[in-house]
Formats: sequence, C-alpha cells, structure tokens
Amino acid sequence: MLKSVVLIPAFNSAPTIGKVISEARNYLPDIIVVDDGSTDGTAEIANSAGATVLCHEVNMGKGAALVTGFGYALNAGFDIFITIDSDGQHQPKFIPAFLQAYNASGADLLIGSRIDNKGLMPLDRRFSNWMTSHILSILLKKGIEDSQSGYRLYSRRFLQAVEFESLRFEMETEAIIKAVQLGFALQFIPITADYFAGLPTHMNRLVDTLRWCRKVLELI
Repeated sequence: MLKSVVLIPAFNSAPTIGKVISEARNYLPDIIVVDDGSTDGTAEIANSAGATVLCHEVNMGKGAALVTGFGYALNAGFDIFITIDSDGQHQPKFIPAFLQAYNASGADLLIGSRIDNKGLMPLDRRFSNWMTSHILSILLKKGIEDSQSGYRLYSRRFLQAVEFESLRFEMETEAIIKAVQLGFALQFIPITADYFAGLPTHMNRLVDTLRWCRKVLELI
C-alpha cells in the first residue's frame, strides 16, 4: 500500500499553522512541517499539533524548504507527497480529491487549479498567475492552468528523477517545466482557496518575478 504524507513549508506562520495541521490530519495522519527560519514560534506550535518538524536555522526560501521536506520524506519511505501552504489559504478538504485523481490517473504531478475560483483572487495575483501560466503554456506547448498554485501532489518516481535548483518560489515553476521536459504526466484538478483567511504573502512581486523569468529562460 502506498504511503502518503502532507508536507507544509512554513515561515512565520504561527497564527495559522496549528489549524492547517489539525485539518490536514483529518485526512492523512503523517504531516511534515519544514520551518524555514521562523522567529514567531511556528515550529513549537507545529510540534504541539502533532507534526514532524524540520527546521532551517535561517530563512532559505520556499523551494529550499520543500527540497528539505522531500528528502526527509523520501528517506522515510513515503510514496505520495501532498504540499500545502502554511498560511491557511489552501483547504485540506481537497486532500481526498488529490488522492482520488492520483489513483485514477497515476499522474506524477497533480496541481490544484484555481482557474474557476479566480474571481476571488486579489487582482495583482490574478494578473501574475494569468501571465505566468500563459507564458508557460506557449513555451511548453501544453495548457498550464495554474502555474503558481502550491497545492500539489508529487509522486515518488518524479521526485527521485528530478534535482531541483531553485530555492524560492520559482521552484514550483521549475517542477512544471521539468515534468513536461522529462515526459512525466502532469494534471490539474479544481480547487478553491480562501484568500481572506490566510496571512499576507511572503512573495516579493518584483524580485520573485525576476527570479521566475530568469529560471524559465535557463530551463527552456
């Protein structure tokens, strides 16, 4: 039987991390939180909520946190890796939908698509997501519905085949590009997001967009 785990990269998420873990454990018992240099007690709250907690001493970026979590979970023998953000916007109730889609399709990278929920997305994020998804769709010659969604399912064989280079938010775009380039099955499933329950984003629109552009040019 395949072993599944929820992986949560977290940075200064003390107000939300406990609830995210509690709700995720309604669907899967194994939760790994990678505390990426938080200074607000995120790690302690995550540990109290029942998660396995890994810690970076300093903030290294979302991509680095995911890579740390993937490495630990691969060594622990997990086969399916569901990533959820720590800020409360991703709703754990969609975990069964990811598992059902994986069982039905065997896709190596499943991404939660907010395309039908984009009207609730803040305008700047809606434009950014549309732009990056449209550019990737053209460059990869494949429909990319939601390039920025961090709510995902990764298969063990995909993670074992890919060596990630990015340390920050652009790592999730790198995953899409490498999945297509290496011939892994990529699929999108519909989700909704709660933009009003979460914490402010840690993304720097200008800096992270420039990093995104650089990474796309490097890989394509």
